[in-house]
Amino acid sequence: MFTRIFMSLIDIPLFRTIFWKPVYNFMAKRFPNPDWQLMNYGYSSGSGEDHLHLEPGDEYQRYPIQMYHYLAMLAGIDGKDVLEVGCGRGGGANYLYRYHKPRSYTGLDIADKAIGFCRKSYSGDNLSFVAGNAEKLLFPDHSFDVVINVESSHTYSSVSKFLAEVRRVLKEDGVLLLVDMRSPANRLELLKQFEVAGLTIISEEDITDNVNEALDEGHLINAERIRNSFPKYIQKYFREFAAAKGSYMYNAFRNREVLYLRYMAKRAS
Repeated sequence: MFTRIFMSLIDIPLFRTIFWKPVYNFMAKRFPNPDWQLMNYGYSSGSGEDHLHLEPGDEYQRYPIQMYHYLAMLAGIDGKDVLEVGCGRGGGANYLYRYHKPRSYTGLDIADKAIGFCRKSYSGDNLSFVAGNAEKLLFPDHSFDVVINVESSHTYSSVSKFLAEVRRVLKEDGVLLLVDMRSPANRLELLKQFEVAGLTIISEEDITDNVNEALDEGHLINAERIRNSFPKYIQKYFREFAAAKGSYMYNAFRNREVLYLRYMAKRAS
């Protein structure tokens, strides 16, 4: 019941504005576990996609990492200037910087405590993290070749403002790579928001089945991480947060009440 009420509340822009920043700041401050680096639901590779080879130390984060890898493969980020909006705890940024070799990688998040976690946890000559608002980006026009957004836009009070800012900071031939969840009705709204912002969709994929498989295949790892990282009184909430088996979000994906979508878009002519 609690989760259903919460899911109805996040459709209200004012609630999203008030709620998400303190939540992510709380998690970064209260649970600074260095092994908890990525928070997306994960992705199980589909037919035709090459198997991702990871260093042994990255294997336990395979499914969340694969979400970043197969998104970035849509455009290729090698040698490019990349901005990730909503970088969270920075594990995706760290992976893409180490494996995909962008010229520069900037991670931005509204939660300053999460940015502090990133700065302590990762380093690189051209890897940086800044606190900022997705709806008012702190960068000059035409600054980036690629903007990445992973499972974050549903928390914004105005997705339209975010997409307009993305268009502004992209270079003329730049692209947006985005994955996130939407109800079937809200998917149609998102398509309109791309258009109004001046972004043309190059490709759209429904990857709900891939996310379902990742949740199943990574179930034991996620359950162990929750048991080892969080006190018992709060574990049930993190099982909901992580879409563990039997949770509201797990069932919503299974029943296709919520879709998980992958986009590549460019600046409209």
